[in-house]
Amino acid sequence: MKVGILLSGRYPTEKAYGVTTNGTVQSLLDLGHQVIVFGIVSNYIEDRSTQDNLTILNYEENFAALFLKRIAFKRHGKVNAVAWFLYWKCVKYINKNSISKLNLDLLWIRNVQMLDFSFAASFIILEIHQLVKKSKLMRSINRSSPASILLAPISKILYQDLKEMNTGFSLTYAPMGVESRVIASPESTVEFITRLKDKILSDSIKIDVGYVGKFFPDGYSKGVEDIIKLAKENKERKGELRISLTGGMEKEVSQVNKLSKECNLSSKDLEINSHISHKLALIKMKNLDVIILPKYESKSYVGFPVKCIEAIATGRIVIAAKCMIYDQIFTEKYQPYWYESGNGNSLYTSIQRALSDEDLETRINLGLEFALQFTWDIRISNILRDCHKDKLG
Repeated sequence: MKVGILLSGRYPTEKAYGVTTNGTVQSLLDLGHQVIVFGIVSNYIEDRSTQDNLTILNYEENFAALFLKRIAFKRHGKVNAVAWFLYWKCVKYINKNSISKLNLDLLWIRNVQMLDFSFAASFIILEIHQLVKKSKLMRSINRSSPASILLAPISKILYQDLKEMNTGFSLTYAPMGVESRVIASPESTVEFITRLKDKILSDSIKIDVGYVGKFFPDGYSKGVEDIIKLAKENKERKGELRISLTGGMEKEVSQVNKLSKECNLSSKDLEINSHISHKLALIKMKNLDVIILPKYESKSYVGFPVKCIEAIATGRIVIAAKCMIYDQIFTEKYQPYWYESGNGNSLYTSIQRALSDEDLETRINLGLEFALQFTWDIRISNILRDCHKDKLG
């Protein structure tokens, strides 16, 4: 099957949608499909070998499109929105013939606006990553008039919202995934528990605790203030924890440094590291003993934090803030160690509870079993299965 993935941003990219797109692409290739990815031209250099059946193309742009793109990337607010709207109108006009000639069997998109490009295929998979009004969704679908469309919301919140809309279109729950190779084994759990016990008994070796991810994406906090509060709590208790924050952009690092100094914390109390590649981020999490998943300080976030599954997959202790984002992901069979968001003492206590848990090995292994349900291969296979069912009617 020839699958076209049409993105509404730069590709390749270091952003989160780049990681999830790569997972989708690789699984489609592993299943034997031909994949063509369209994206805005990018300067990002990615360590990726050439693969058979994979083609990465950039949208063709004329002078007007380039001018509008420059405005869109530099400006904010209404000017940004108008520039993007006009840019995509240009891109659609310029690329319509070349995309149509690809004769795609399936069009895979993750943005409602990209339905305007649905002339490229008779069947569409539309991933839903954020809340969308029924009127806008139906208007976009009716304008594109695809023969068939499968809506694939990435979170239970989005799934329920679309279900209540009663659009009449097929619907499948499609949470984000991880590569199966990154999921630790039960054997590695034994090794980890042994090392952890040695650290606990040692007077000189500290327990490594940290958060890995963006600090303030799109202007809202990922909850990094909780890690600062933990560092303060740890310092007051003459702590045995070595605490770190990793993944901030330059301005974000400066902002966290300022907050840290206001709490009289030094680099010995809290290590603050800048953004690293996704590959290095996974390694960083593996090098921690305890991974913290704080609450996103965004009322509009209704997605699926793939970092959550990546943390579980490492086979390390995972401490999560009790909130709706994580409640919708975990099941009765597996639960992380919970703490009260915004409470440094609660976070510190939860870490101590995990370190002294006699059933820690069992808890971690249940997490690994849980993570195995969220591989990219399973996600893509489930979506294509439902796609096939819909085709058969």
